[in-house]
Amino acid sequence: MCTGPHSQVRAYDAAADNFIVYGPTDRAAVLAEAGRFLACIVSEQTLRPGDGLLPPLCQRA
Repeated sequence: MCTGPHSQVRAYDAAADNFIVYGPTDRAAVLAEAGRFLACIVSEQTLRPGDGLLPPLCQRA
């Protein structure tokens, strides 16, 4: 998902002892699914920066 639109990503499947190659078609499918998921969230509630944020882990006094 985080590679370019024409990239291929190889992932090792330990159960099959083989590499799986994910290409542009797989990337497009994942991006479409993420878009559908985010569309549901946006329709349920307004997203605003700062709402419900956790305090910083390291804060200087």
